[in-house]
Amino acid sequence: LAPNIRDSWFYAAVAGRAAKVLKPIKPELAKVYEDSAVKAFAWAESSYAKMEAKATWDSVDARNLSAVILYDLTGDKAYHDIFLQTTCMKDAKADVYIHGRNIQSHAAFAYARLAADKTDPKMKENALAAILTMADRSLQYGSGNAFNVTNRERGRPMFAGFFGTPGGTELVRAHYLTGKNEYLKGALQSCQFP
Repeated sequence: LAPNIRDSWFYAAVAGRAAKVLKPIKPELAKVYEDSAVKAFAWAESSYAKMEAKATWDSVDARNLSAVILYDLTGDKAYHDIFLQTTCMKDAKADVYIHGRNIQSHAAFAYARLAADKTDPKMKENALAAILTMADRSLQYGSGNAFNVTNRERGRPMFAGFFGTPGGTELVRAHYLTGKNEYLKGALQSCQFP
């Protein structure tokens, strides 16, 4: 693709995650990915400043995700401030997965996993609530069909890999954050059909 803000922010998020994973085992390589992620984010930010009014919702979501990932990686509060500007989780009842409006479920999970001393307590509470709401919705969906297929989005079109790629990510995340067996059981049941 030609350089663009959305994909640069996606790249920054992926490279930032790679840097975090590599840090304890290959610190030199981790630094390469971290520097690359920071540069990609900075490039996207400078371009965004020129065209903010034209930015699409998915671009803003990519910005939101990369900001929380880079905040976790670097500890630089500027990334946290950007996350707070663009998060839908200011609302305690925010739906973090509405195609065409916002898909911030990855950012919600990343924020919910941050150490308490790095977060805004209310925002962390909202992130956890958003993940659990998605998981509960997914369990409810799974109990309402013959195949136990879960899905975080009731209106997901059948042509979008509905049965080949069931829900479950939201359930695994909820299990990770709470340890509740019902989420793990739901994720396993959902995998049985495909």
